[in-house]
Amino acid sequence: MLRFTIFQRLTLGYLAILVVVICLGGYSVWQLSRLNQIARSLSSVDSEIIRTASNSKDTLITQAAYEQKFIVSKDKDFYQQFRLAGDFLNQRITLMDALLADSKVKKRLLAAFRNTYEQYLYAAEKEFGLVKNKKPYDQQALQTRKKQLVNGLLSTLENIIRLTRMDMQKKIQIANTIGEQAVKFTVIATFVAIAMALLIAFFNARTINHPVVSLMKGTKHIAQGEFEIPLNISSPPEIKALAESFNIMCARLQEIDRMKADFIAHVSHELRTPLTSIREATSLLLAGKLGRPSPTQGNLLMIIQEECERLINSVNRILELSRLESGMTGFQMGKYSLPPLLKKSIARLHPIAKRKGIDLQLKLSAELPLVLVDWEKLDQVLINLLGNALKFTPPGGQITITAAQKTRNVAGKNAQQIIEVCVSDTGCGIAQDDLSNIFEKFRKIKGKGSGLGLAIARHITAAHGGEIWVESKLNTGSAFFFTLPAAC
Repeated sequence: MLRFTIFQRLTLGYLAILVVVICLGGYSVWQLSRLNQIARSLSSVDSEIIRTASNSKDTLITQAAYEQKFIVSKDKDFYQQFRLAGDFLNQRITLMDALLADSKVKKRLLAAFRNTYEQYLYAAEKEFGLVKNKKPYDQQALQTRKKQLVNGLLSTLENIIRLTRMDMQKKIQIANTIGEQAVKFTVIATFVAIAMALLIAFFNARTINHPVVSLMKGTKHIAQGEFEIPLNISSPPEIKALAESFNIMCARLQEIDRMKADFIAHVSHELRTPLTSIREATSLLLAGKLGRPSPTQGNLLMIIQEECERLINSVNRILELSRLESGMTGFQMGKYSLPPLLKKSIARLHPIAKRKGIDLQLKLSAELPLVLVDWEKLDQVLINLLGNALKFTPPGGQITITAAQKTRNVAGKNAQQIIEVCVSDTGCGIAQDDLSNIFEKFRKIKGKGSGLGLAIARHITAAHGGEIWVESKLNTGSAFFFTLPAAC
């Protein structure tokens, strides 16, 4: 199958539209040429034939009048006028003969006119001779004969005029038909050109836009740390090549991410063993197992033990996050009632809240359905959120935990019942610039902590089929929400 480049597609599309436009232009020129020929025929031939035939009629009538006047008066001037009228009529007949070159019927009528006219001239000249020589003749019969000939000549000219007018009417009808056909063809061709332009534009836009959108989605997945989704784009060739390079980049990033995770896990594992040994050795020294330390030594050992404990917790969080990201963490799912878990988590942190003078409250809806969760993992999410709230809430502040049942609409599926849990505080709040990336690993709030707690909470919530987000304003407080699907 041929794969056209974007340039080739656009060029072929424009050429197709250009062909339609050229055909439309050629057809229009042809029809206009026909109309122009008809117009020239009407103005320079048919109109001239009618005008010449009408002048010939008038000339013939005038010539017949001069003939009668000469016979009555014997005045040579009338005879001279008769001859001049005849010459003028012959000129008109010659002109008409040239104009009737394309009409056989009218040519035959004109030939008959000439023959009849010659008979009329012969009869008139005969009578002129008899009158000049004063010879007796049957004047009545000769006058009747000439009158018949003149009437026949006039009738022949009338037929030529009538036929010419009929031809003009036909040509006008043909011109109207040509005009109507040209209008119809132009309208149809215009709509075809517009339809082709729209279809070509839609096809090009769709075949180009779809791969570009796929690239945009792939870029978003990379931005979210997802490198496992390859792009399968076969056309256009330019975007196909870009997609192949993109897939190579994804594979490389995936490999780098795996190497980074392996490195972090390895380093964390290697750190945890010596840190645990240091902590245990410090505990032995503090307990006086190897001799009672001095007060100064005791303080230093306490600092060493606390820092070891902090480092061990950080290492454990790094290992936990690495297992969650690699999908190696197992979840022991079960159906539980949510209120006991919330109360248990609050009870663990209540002494810290009391020591800091923070009011810790739990507000639950009247009835909550069971949830399908891993009890320990969900407790880890709550401890992380509550721990952050306690860090950033000043003495005299308030932390509130709420849980309520809600309905979530999913496209193409039935509405789903969920439990929405919210941990809100009256602390310092979070800047708007930090809200979009607060759940990413190693992103610290106000520079405190390891920046892993919220990332772990996001992974655990997603593994349960829920979502987690935050709403916050500086100097007002923060509210962390997460959802859990209700057990069927």
